[in-house]
Amino acid sequence: MTVTTDQRVLLRVRRACRTFGNYRAVHDVTFDLTEGETLGIAGPNGAGKSTLFNLITGVPFNASSGRIEYDGRRIERLPAHRIARLGLRRTFQADQVFPELTAFENVRLAAHYLNGRRDARSAAFHALERVGLLPSAHLRGGDLSVLAKKKLMIAGALAGEPKVLMLDEPAGGLDTDDQDDLATLVETLNADGTTFVIIEHVLSLLRRVADRMIVMVAGEILVVGGPDEVLSDPRVIDAYLGESNR
Repeated sequence: MTVTTDQRVLLRVRRACRTFGNYRAVHDVTFDLTEGETLGIAGPNGAGKSTLFNLITGVPFNASSGRIEYDGRRIERLPAHRIARLGLRRTFQADQVFPELTAFENVRLAAHYLNGRRDARSAAFHALERVGLLPSAHLRGGDLSVLAKKKLMIAGALAGEPKVLMLDEPAGGLDTDDQDDLATLVETLNADGTTFVIIEHVLSLLRRVADRMIVMVAGEILVVGGPDEVLSDPRVIDAYLGESNR
């Protein structure tokens, strides 16, 4: 997607911080997310990427300071369930799947919790169809492949048509073919109107799907720009990719 100046800002983060005692996990982070955009976030382990997701979504904590607006409404002090029901959803690095429930039951449960929807059944079927898991709706979550579990988590987050979907390392544990499958899904959902923020260490995926990238180091934003521009920046090579990748 090509981002233009007349598109609406869905998520506005201003000087967001999260501290734990004297430790600054996220410090003075500021960025905008434009409607229809896919924003990638990269950085070394411990850079504060997942903590940033946590304080935006309220899971499991809010920001220590700063201002966060979603769709024109301040959310930095709202509880997680209210943020989710406004249409800002996320997935996690670890599989958040109920192994004994079927794929359909997993998503129906998410639809009911996130939306309180009376039509949770139809919402679940629709979400499964969107991620290509409808043929596997009857299978137990624990019996699905790694890729299918990733898609199942995305389907759960999609139940109820959120405006923004935040994915935390969705390509973790996937081989190259499955990474391509996942990238295609992100592109398809984005073309259908879902706005994305994606944390990822698989830089080839971000290079493919992201309109812009943020690189974080030590809880702060180091570089913001287009994927090719960011990934060729000497500061990123030194801080994230390492000298061996020159």
